[in-house]
Amino acid sequence: MTKLFLSLTALITCLPILCTAAEDKLVSRPKWKAVFTEFEAEGTMVVVDERANSRGSFVYDRKRAATRFSPASTFKIPHAMFAIDAGVVKDEFQVIPWDGKKRFYEPWNQDQTLRSSMRHSVVWVYQTFEQAIGQDGERAYMEKINYGNADPTGKAPFWVEGNLRISAVEQIEFLQKLHRNQLPLSMNAQRLVKDVMINEAGRDWILRAKTGWSGSIGWWVGWVEHPTGAVFFALNIDTPKRMDDLFKREAIVRKILQSLDALPKQVAADVSNKVSKKQAGEAFREYRAGVKIITKIQADLMQRGLVAEPMVEIEMLPEQVLEYKKARKHWLRSVALNPHFPDVYVFLANSHWEIENDLVKTIDYYTKALEIDPDYDDVLSARAQVYLLLKQTDAAEKDLLRLEALDSEHAEPLREEITKLRGK
Repeated sequence: MTKLFLSLTALITCLPILCTAAEDKLVSRPKWKAVFTEFEAEGTMVVVDERANSRGSFVYDRKRAATRFSPASTFKIPHAMFAIDAGVVKDEFQVIPWDGKKRFYEPWNQDQTLRSSMRHSVVWVYQTFEQAIGQDGERAYMEKINYGNADPTGKAPFWVEGNLRISAVEQIEFLQKLHRNQLPLSMNAQRLVKDVMINEAGRDWILRAKTGWSGSIGWWVGWVEHPTGAVFFALNIDTPKRMDDLFKREAIVRKILQSLDALPKQVAADVSNKVSKKQAGEAFREYRAGVKIITKIQADLMQRGLVAEPMVEIEMLPEQVLEYKKARKHWLRSVALNPHFPDVYVFLANSHWEIENDLVKTIDYYTKALEIDPDYDDVLSARAQVYLLLKQTDAAEKDLLRLEALDSEHAEPLREEITKLRGK
């Protein structure tokens, strides 16, 4: 019923006053300045609420909302549709072969699908789309859907470094047409791209969105579907601190949407009242600093034909062990600032497993991660493996039952391993 309802909702034609993000329909929301100030951010946000009990259409910083900026990776939304419409890619399951070039972000270094390329914002995939469609084709498609200034020229990739520009108001107008399947593109292209845009979902809502970052401007655009209509949003902010500013995109949007009851409180950003926003930012920077260190260690080990991971016995060089311990200090500072981020505990657990083989501390940190996210199946599987090493088969079996309840891919191999051990 939910899927059927949501598909019908997308086809409903709403009243004209709610169907446009035109600037004269937007009511200024100067109070939102407090949210931007809280996160030490400069930017704009546009919200158009089309629910039956609509709160209205709002804007913070009207002048900036009408100013065009590079769309960065938010352009992947229309770009994916162009590729489907032009026959460059068939559907969300088609494998797009990796070109073999190693890039800084590991998820990019593998074959992709439309879904994975959207989730991980894989630039090289969309560059292959650009080559196949051609500059004239890109311009024609953008003019056809009235996307920003429709200019595919300039430094590559043109949607990040080049001359393409779009405003937050224009982003909303484009997203509204996509939501209602009203773009002059194939219905299949619009439906497929909306599917791969899903970020989160609840019993009666779906969040479809895409981030973007040009290096100086950060975006988050999309909409939340509800039974009585959608709530569209487009935010852009300056990012003078570069990656350290990126978490602010979602944090600001989520807080504002939550204030409008457009997102339920339980999915508010992790940077909530549990810790201050300043602490959350500092914690994220410490986490990233540790990840950068371990990424370099992993790269060095790969050059030696080794892989640093639990269950694989390797010999790290003394200087690598010291670096790994430096990474752990960053993660300890991160959890001290924000104890509500499960991935940091996972890194801490792995460090105790890989450096000292301290399985008790490893379990302690995995358990802390699971206290925050009980359905984290990778961690349940890892903790079960440690329990088995400690010959605590009953404890491992409890994690197995949880994995089976989650229908996790980790359940079957773990079941086989436990059965094998019990048979000995």
